[in-house]
Amino acid sequence: MENNTQLSKQSKEFLENLTVYLVSKGKETNEIEEIVSELEDHLIQAEGQGKPIEHIIGSSPKDYMRSIANEMLVDHRSAIKNIIGIMVASYSFIILPNLMRGEFSFSILEIMGHLVIAGAFIVAVLAAFRKIIPARLSDKMKYLVFAIISLVTIAAYVALYYVDSMTQTPIITLDSTVSLLIGSIMVLNLILLSIWSKTAVLLVTLLLITLPEYLLNLSPLPYELKQILTLIIMIGGFALYAWFVLKR
Repeated sequence: MENNTQLSKQSKEFLENLTVYLVSKGKETNEIEEIVSELEDHLIQAEGQGKPIEHIIGSSPKDYMRSIANEMLVDHRSAIKNIIGIMVASYSFIILPNLMRGEFSFSILEIMGHLVIAGAFIVAVLAAFRKIIPARLSDKMKYLVFAIISLVTIAAYVALYYVDSMTQTPIITLDSTVSLLIGSIMVLNLILLSIWSKTAVLLVTLLLITLPEYLLNLSPLPYELKQILTLIIMIGGFALYAWFVLKR
């Protein structure tokens, strides 16, 4: 998409939405890039002749996206690989903080509950992409949908944490060598996912979850004050990062 600056804002948004929609449908990445690039050329030519975007995609962007998706094969291998990568990344946010605290034990309830919540989150996000992208909702509505999904997911994790703390289930304990290996694999996976998705949100989230608590635990401050400061830094960090992303 080298000539992207020549396109109108409407065409740019359509190409971005089409890319996200096809990815959520599990289509092959290289094929998506070829189709989007070819469509971009057509849009540039049409706009150069003073023709609107509807001249290329018709009156219904939703139908146009669906027609392209129906003509493409599903890349099952990449879809499975991406889902596994996302699942591993989601586990990073409970395992890596524990490893930094020197905790190498995890309950069966914690592991299975996290698997269910992370799986439900992936399904919800993919379903949202498939529904709201073609519907051409406003940016505020899109943010609202994903904010609701995120809040429900966070609430589910909080509930899991409290249920796990009050329930006795079998414990899996890892030795330090295995824990270091698993932690290294998870960090590498987060880096690769960040490169693939072209966003630092996963790494920023991990840093905000682990680094403030780790640094504050090195201080002589009272335990309750450490917990409060950790929460304030985490929430403030998320707010600043969200503001920075929105400004961009």
